[in-house]
Amino acid sequence: MSTVNTVLNAAHTLSTNNRKKKKPDKKPGVAAATAIADNKLKAQATSPSSKNGKTLPLKDKPNNPNSPKVVAQAAKVLADIDSDADLAESNKLIIFDGKAPLPATAMTVICNNKHHLKGSRLIEIVHEIVHALHKKEISGGFGIPYIIPEIKGKATVRIKYPSDWITSLGGWKVMAYNEIRGKAFGYRTFDGAEISENGITFLIKDMRIHLPVKFSIAGFDVTDRGTEIKTDLSYRQIFNVIMHIMKKYRVTDSHIAVLQLFCLSGKLRQHQNIEWFDILSKEERAEISVFLDYVNALMFGIEASGLNAGLAIGLMILDLIANQECSYYQAFCNNELGGLYPYACCGDNEGTYNKREEILDHANNNAASMSMKQFRQANSPSPVATKEAVLIKYWLRFRQVTQNITDSAAQEKTIIRAIEELIRFYFLNEKEK
Repeated sequence: MSTVNTVLNAAHTLSTNNRKKKKPDKKPGVAAATAIADNKLKAQATSPSSKNGKTLPLKDKPNNPNSPKVVAQAAKVLADIDSDADLAESNKLIIFDGKAPLPATAMTVICNNKHHLKGSRLIEIVHEIVHALHKKEISGGFGIPYIIPEIKGKATVRIKYPSDWITSLGGWKVMAYNEIRGKAFGYRTFDGAEISENGITFLIKDMRIHLPVKFSIAGFDVTDRGTEIKTDLSYRQIFNVIMHIMKKYRVTDSHIAVLQLFCLSGKLRQHQNIEWFDILSKEERAEISVFLDYVNALMFGIEASGLNAGLAIGLMILDLIANQECSYYQAFCNNELGGLYPYACCGDNEGTYNKREEILDHANNNAASMSMKQFRQANSPSPVATKEAVLIKYWLRFRQVTQNITDSAAQEKTIIRAIEELIRFYFLNEKEK
């Protein structure tokens, strides 16, 4: 069995028994170390020196290694370091907070021929895989999802099979509209979604998906915010509901993530982390299932239609949570910028999606992957792109896809194969349900 298949078999069984956490690398990466050195040099450049009891500025001291001129030259060299430089690998999970530059290793896969796979290329790879599968399936694979006409100009999509998540891609949100999907569906976007057989139709309006008003779980009104009723939940609100479920039924993030993957695809039915769910009352199971269907519709319908890579990235974040490598809190609301999950963004993120799309625009017009240097800066132009690259890199490392350092061509093939197998396992292998 190949290394990739071995790794993905482990991913699919989602074993969580006595997993040992890897200790973070205490040594900072090259980019982090140089940033520290740069700061020290700048601090020294503005410090006074003493000569004959008299304080003099550094510029008056000849041949001083800390003179502004020397410091400026050193800073220029440090500033030129990019993710193409020789890099030391890092085991650390980087939770992006926008307050400090990210080390290049947080989003770069190291290759032995030094043509490293930068974060921009990782995003391109995932986008291309999802887009290719979507095009293939809608053109003659599993066919288009079953559409329920309601009134003229409106339609509700019914997600009946896991493959429907791929074939409906682009119908949930107008950003990913394409000619093939337009001809097949006959209109731009859906106005509602039915998932599984729960009997609930989620309203889709203004590219947002809504729960029914007064929807509750075990007496907890999910839509009541005290001062208003909000049916299109933020990721922080979603986390609050998940916390309520975990406390009420005494389960962990891992239990919820495994159940969410089961609701998404029908896979993992026999997993030990679903046993708690089976002993609940029919009403309790229905409430939790509807809520997780809603979260899946947001992550794999709305988000993935807006940015196609989200279809695979959603699986990656749930895989990490199921295996206790990440929590829902870290994923959805770790700090003021949101969470590790790229599309859980808080605050003013105007333009971040457009900035992220520059990566794909560049890929379509240039042979080389663009630099991610600007996205590693403290004030990144796009938290979305930054977090996508970090998450993809971390998932690949966690699943040991990048364990053996090879040349860039071989490494890219291994990455493509691993991501394709992940998507196919959950969405395309119907007989394995």
